[in-house]
Amino acid sequence: MKSLQQVLRTACAVIGLSFAAPSMAIDLPFWNLPGFPAPSTCSVAPTTGIGSFNGTLAVVPVGISGRWYSLHVPPGLTPGQKVPLLIDLHGAGESEDLAEYQTGWSPYANQKKFIVAYGQALGTVVGGTFWNAYSEHGNDEQYLRDVIEHVSAKYCIDAKRVYVEGFSNGGVMAQRAACDMADTVAAVASHAGATPTMLGAACNPIRPIGVMMSAGDVDPTQFTQYDEQARAMWIAKNGCSTSPVSSSDSYGTTDSHGGCSGGVRVDWRILTNTTHQWPLGAGQTDLHDRIWNFLTSHTLP
Repeated sequence: MKSLQQVLRTACAVIGLSFAAPSMAIDLPFWNLPGFPAPSTCSVAPTTGIGSFNGTLAVVPVGISGRWYSLHVPPGLTPGQKVPLLIDLHGAGESEDLAEYQTGWSPYANQKKFIVAYGQALGTVVGGTFWNAYSEHGNDEQYLRDVIEHVSAKYCIDAKRVYVEGFSNGGVMAQRAACDMADTVAAVASHAGATPTMLGAACNPIRPIGVMMSAGDVDPTQFTQYDEQARAMWIAKNGCSTSPVSSSDSYGTTDSHGGCSGGVRVDWRILTNTTHQWPLGAGQTDLHDRIWNFLTSHTLP
């Protein structure tokens, strides 16, 4: 990876000028600079880390001191072909490797050929970790931006297909990403998460953004009024129709709100006989399909 200093030194040598290095080190990869293309080659090597439930996570430190994420890169990616990036956010008191196990996103990514980064929240509450989802432009926004940049520097990520999905407190954080990161994130999905504005922080996305929300019909931890507030908020912010297209199946019911600005959509999914958890078995596969189909129907403008 060439640094800015190396690029400038080479350019000066070509035109016969001397180059004096600045006193402050500059080590940005040159493809992040205006006018420079992305690297022509990027890694397609699958992750083979150990210590995770699926044995396929690579634990990677990022720019913010003391923070990291875990990465799953599926086998069989086509060299040079850009793929979507899904960032999964665990619930309060949990961890990134537990999220991989609970959600089942890694095996699903193997089938659909996309990369998954599992974020790790800080230990900010008594008894465990917690995403800072109830603050506008909080510290976790920069962390997520660092993760996206870090993954994109090595792997062929399609910048128009970066998605954030989360469970419980992670689901609230996914919605916070929709509020604060609509310049980078194409769409989000929140499972069993309430509204990011419930403690008073504003939500001001710079554009309409697709949001899918799902929850169990017997979830004892999520207050219905906050879930409904989140639904109403995204319908209003995206200028969607308040009269949804409704459908039912053996796993639950869906209200899909169309007619939104920018061609986005807001979906509301209630899972039958489901508590505060990710569904298992066929129900999990069904939710995977619905979330992934929703997310990938949206691209960054």
